[in-house]
Amino acid sequence: MTIERISPAVREPLLSAGQIDAVTALTSDIKGIVHFMSLATAFAKRKLAGAHAAKLDEHEAAALWLYTCESGFYRQVNAALREPDRAKVTPYQSYLRLLLSALDKMTRFEGTLWRGVA
Repeated sequence: MTIERISPAVREPLLSAGQIDAVTALTSDIKGIVHFMSLATAFAKRKLAGAHAAKLDEHEAAALWLYTCESGFYRQVNAALREPDRAKVTPYQSYLRLLLSALDKMTRFEGTLWRGVA
Protein backbone atom coordinates (compact mmCIF):
# COMPACT_ATOMS: atom_id res chain seq x y z
CA MET A 1 0.00 0.00 0.00
CA THR A 2 1.31 3.44 -0.95
CA ILE A 3 0.32 6.46 1.10
CA GLU A 4 0.41 9.89 -0.50
CA ARG A 5 2.86 12.41 0.96
CA ILE A 6 1.57 15.17 3.24
CA SER A 7 3.09 17.96 1.15
CA PRO A 8 0.07 20.27 1.59
CA ALA A 9 1.10 20.65 5.25
CA VAL A 10 4.34 22.39 4.32
CA ARG A 11 2.40 24.98 2.34
CA GLU A 12 0.26 25.90 5.35
CA PRO A 13 1.10 29.22 7.01
CA LEU A 14 2.67 28.90 10.44
CA LEU A 15 0.23 29.01 13.33
CA SER A 16 -0.10 32.30 15.13
CA ALA A 17 -0.39 32.49 18.89
CA GLY A 18 -4.20 32.58 18.67
CA GLN A 19 -4.35 29.55 16.39
CA ILE A 20 -2.47 27.31 18.82
CA ASP A 21 -5.81 26.80 20.57
CA ALA A 22 -6.99 25.01 17.42
CA VAL A 23 -4.84 22.05 18.46
CA THR A 24 -6.86 21.82 21.66
CA ALA A 25 -10.13 21.98 19.73
CA LEU A 26 -9.26 19.16 17.33
CA THR A 27 -7.95 16.95 20.11
CA SER A 28 -10.61 17.70 22.71
CA ASP A 29 -11.42 13.99 22.98
CA ILE A 30 -7.92 13.21 24.32
CA LYS A 31 -7.95 12.92 28.08
CA GLY A 32 -5.88 15.69 29.67
CA ILE A 33 -4.96 17.51 26.44
CA VAL A 34 -5.50 20.94 27.97
CA HIS A 35 -3.10 19.98 30.76
CA PHE A 36 -0.52 18.72 28.23
CA MET A 37 -0.87 21.91 26.16
CA SER A 38 -0.16 24.01 29.23
CA LEU A 39 2.84 21.82 30.12
CA ALA A 40 4.15 22.15 26.57
CA THR A 41 3.90 25.94 26.70
CA ALA A 42 5.56 26.10 30.14
CA PHE A 43 8.37 23.79 28.94
CA ALA A 44 8.97 25.96 25.88
CA LYS A 45 9.11 29.17 27.92
CA ARG A 46 11.61 27.61 30.36
CA LYS A 47 13.87 26.18 27.68
CA LEU A 48 13.91 29.28 25.52
CA ALA A 49 14.70 31.68 28.37
CA GLY A 50 18.20 33.08 28.70
CA ALA A 51 21.06 30.90 27.53
CA HIS A 52 18.79 28.43 25.77
CA ALA A 53 17.25 31.05 23.49
CA ALA A 54 17.84 29.46 20.13
CA LYS A 55 16.51 28.76 16.69
CA LEU A 56 13.05 27.64 17.80
CA ASP A 57 10.28 29.96 18.86
CA GLU A 58 8.00 29.16 21.79
CA HIS A 59 5.29 27.59 19.65
CA GLU A 60 7.70 25.37 17.75
CA ALA A 61 9.30 24.15 20.99
CA ALA A 62 5.84 23.51 22.46
CA ALA A 63 4.79 21.59 19.31
CA LEU A 64 7.86 19.34 19.62
CA TRP A 65 7.25 18.73 23.31
CA LEU A 66 3.56 17.99 22.77
CA TYR A 67 4.34 15.43 20.07
CA THR A 68 7.01 13.69 22.15
CA CYS A 69 5.32 13.68 25.57
CA GLU A 70 3.45 10.62 26.78
CA SER A 71 -0.09 11.58 25.79
CA GLY A 72 -2.67 10.39 23.32
CA PHE A 73 -1.88 13.28 20.99
CA TYR A 74 1.03 11.72 19.12
CA ARG A 75 -0.96 8.50 18.76
CA GLN A 76 -3.85 10.40 17.19
CA VAL A 77 -1.53 12.30 14.80
CA ASN A 78 0.33 9.11 13.85
CA ALA A 79 -2.93 7.25 13.20
CA ALA A 80 -4.02 10.02 10.82
CA LEU A 81 -0.63 10.01 9.10
CA ARG A 82 -0.86 6.25 8.52
CA GLU A 83 -4.31 6.48 6.92
CA PRO A 84 -4.39 6.10 3.14
CA ASP A 85 -7.30 8.60 3.17
CA ARG A 86 -5.28 11.85 3.31
CA ALA A 87 -8.41 13.76 4.34
CA LYS A 88 -7.80 12.33 7.83
CA VAL A 89 -4.62 14.45 8.00
CA THR A 90 -6.36 17.71 7.07
CA PRO A 91 -7.30 18.73 10.64
CA TYR A 92 -3.62 18.40 11.63
CA GLN A 93 -2.05 20.30 8.73
CA SER A 94 -1.47 23.55 10.60
CA TYR A 95 0.00 21.68 13.56
CA LEU A 96 2.18 19.56 11.26
CA ARG A 97 3.41 22.74 9.56
CA LEU A 98 4.54 24.03 12.94
CA LEU A 99 6.11 20.70 13.88
CA LEU A 100 7.94 20.39 10.54
CA SER A 101 9.18 23.96 10.84
CA ALA A 102 10.65 23.11 14.26
CA LEU A 103 12.25 19.91 12.98
CA ASP A 104 13.74 21.77 10.03
CA LYS A 105 15.50 24.17 12.42
CA MET A 106 17.02 21.45 14.58
CA THR A 107 20.55 20.17 14.21
CA ARG A 108 20.71 16.97 12.19
CA PHE A 109 21.38 13.86 14.27
CA GLU A 110 22.55 10.52 12.96
CA GLY A 111 22.43 7.56 15.26
CA THR A 112 20.02 5.63 17.42
CA LEU A 113 17.48 7.65 19.33
CA TRP A 114 15.23 5.94 21.86
CA ARG A 115 11.84 7.27 22.83
CA GLY A 116 11.17 6.63 26.47
CA VAL A 117 9.57 7.88 29.61
CA ALA A 118 11.68 8.43 32.69
